[in-house]
Amino acid sequence: NGRIFNSSGRLDGICTTVYDTAGDVVAGAPRTDSSGNYTVEDLEAGDYVLLFWDCNYSRLPAYAYTYFGGASNFDAATVITVTAGVDEFGKNVTLALGGTISGHIDLAAPGGNVDLPSYGGMDATTYQLVGSTWVKFPDESPYVGGPDWGDYAVPGLPDGTYRIAFIDHRTGPRAYTPQYWNNQPTLAGAANIVISGANVVTNVDAH
Repeated sequence: NGRIFNSSGRLDGICTTVYDTAGDVVAGAPRTDSSGNYTVEDLEAGDYVLLFWDCNYSRLPAYAYTYFGGASNFDAATVITVTAGVDEFGKNVTLALGGTISGHIDLAAPGGNVDLPSYGGMDATTYQLVGSTWVKFPDESPYVGGPDWGDYAVPGLPDGTYRIAFIDHRTGPRAYTPQYWNNQPTLAGAANIVISGANVVTNVDAH
């Protein structure tokens, strides 16, 4: 267990995801309490990676996704080794505000663009450049929603370079074709989006 801080003190509304070293999710913990405390229980002996993310969805800008050890990606995280019968205390982390990518998705139609149906199930999937590899960013709430249907926002991004994919999770002949910003058919051809100093990048749109 431990505490989450920002530059002013303890921070509530932060959630924890626990991974094994292969990158598989092992457990999720409730959000931090009003004193910034978190606890992950019932872990078996082994090595784990902890990710802290802002689950107070009304808070914008959000705090940046941060792995234990202050890392911005899984590979750079500090691994925590759990020994049977031994509690690991004092796993504290300080978070800074992250950047945001936002935009709007609609459908290209013969008479002009039309609104995305509310049942569409579209996802604004984010990829982060880690070294020379594009890695899917662990955003917990990428689904496209409101307040105007078709709007999306990916908050809590650490400084870095990103690409966005607009993907329909339905299958079958009526599913929409994946598209990568800016109007590209593959991730390799997608345009880069740079987050620095918790900036907000808008108008990352798709038709």
